[in-house]
Formats: sequence, C-alpha cells, structure tokens
Amino acid sequence: MKRVMKKRLVPDYYRHKLYIKLQTLRQGSLSVEEYVMEFELLMICYELIKPQEQTIARFIGGLRKDIANVVEFQPYSFLEDVIKLARKIERQQKKRSF
Repeated sequence: MKRVMKKRLVPDYYRHKLYIKLQTLRQGSLSVEEYVMEFELLMICYELIKPQEQTIARFIGGLRKDIANVVEFQPYSFLEDVIKLARKIERQQKKRSF
C-alpha cells in the first residue's frame, strides 16, 4: 500500500533527480560530517537498498582523494567503519595543518 501511494504521489522525475544527486555527490569543500549527513539523507530519501559493498564504494568514491586514499588502505567491513575512518583521518589532517 505504501509503495502504491508513493508511486502516485512522488513523480518519477523527483526520484531520478535524487538518484543523480546521489551518484554525483562529492565531498569537495564539505567536512566529512557534512558529507556523511548529505549522503545518508539521499540514501533515506531515495530509499536505496543496495549491497553494503556498493554503498561503501559509492561513499568512498565521493570523498576527497586525500581522505579516500587513506581509507582504502584501512580494514573495514561496514559503512559505519568507513565513516569513522574518514572522520578520524580528517581530524588528523586538521591537527597536522595547525
């Protein structure tokens, strides 16, 4: 029932727009925390249920290269692990810059 109502009330172009935004999301000048919030919001809005590996790959692909390169060499199993690593790396980088 929920799916039927959603299909009637949410236009297809809106779902396409969300999907494109998720696929093209990049951290850029955002902090890791801001990037995580935007990523999770889009995942919730789009109701995207993909295998954990695809979600992790999408998340890492959007991180700034200096953070993504370090994250990729660390052990992780879940998206939460990757998020914690990215936050930690960003904090370390900020400490070094001071």
